[in-house]
Amino acid sequence: MVSNPLNFKEAAGELLPAMEALGLFKENALLMGITSGSTESVYRTTSAGKYAEIVKKAQEEEKQRRDQTVWLDLLEQMRARLDELDKNIADRLERLKAKYGDDPIQGMGNTYLTPDEMKGLDTPDDIMAALAKKYLDENGNLKPEFKGVLGPDELAVIQEWQERQELKPIVQASDEATAKNNGVTPDENGKALEESAKKYGIAGSKDMIKASENDAVADKIVHANTKDATTHHAGGVSLNDIG
Repeated sequence: MVSNPLNFKEAAGELLPAMEALGLFKENALLMGITSGSTESVYRTTSAGKYAEIVKKAQEEEKQRRDQTVWLDLLEQMRARLDELDKNIADRLERLKAKYGDDPIQGMGNTYLTPDEMKGLDTPDDIMAALAKKYLDENGNLKPEFKGVLGPDELAVIQEWQERQELKPIVQASDEATAKNNGVTPDENGKALEESAKKYGIAGSKDMIKASENDAVADKIVHANTKDATTHHAGGVSLNDIG
């Protein structure tokens, strides 16, 4: 009995979506199992080319996931650090009133900046910026030539002010970029968080370093679980070979 071609086309039309669904299921299964070593039954029926593509995708997604975890943690650490800096600065300036009167920043400026250096400094932030520029190096440490010149509270408040000035815009920019990007921190903002965390020794930077080390370990696990993929394909049936 000769099959009706129209019936064959209808049957094929029903089969193709099922095949696509099967392929998607197999890819998702491999992505979920790729870092746990449970991919044996999947990659035996997946072509070597497709398998390599899925492995690469899994590695990229895992790295992005780890990066996001680290960056969000650093963002929280920096918010907490900014709160701490605000409190420290306020406390130190209150103590410095005993030495400089009701306006300790103005008093510090008059004491540690020359009259020429004070010209044009109209606000407390202007004075603090000038003090930081004069007495601190690019890493926020006291320049060697000024060792012993500043009192401990004066030095600390200048350093804390400088740290706050650097961290605050980075945190604000990361918050805004993350909000606009559906809760995902863009790479450039994440890297800026990392660099500032390293520079100022913020607690979260330790987690970042640990996560970075875990990055390398996780990549080794992925490679170990997916090595010799072509060997496992011997005798297997490729989805790409169907149809």
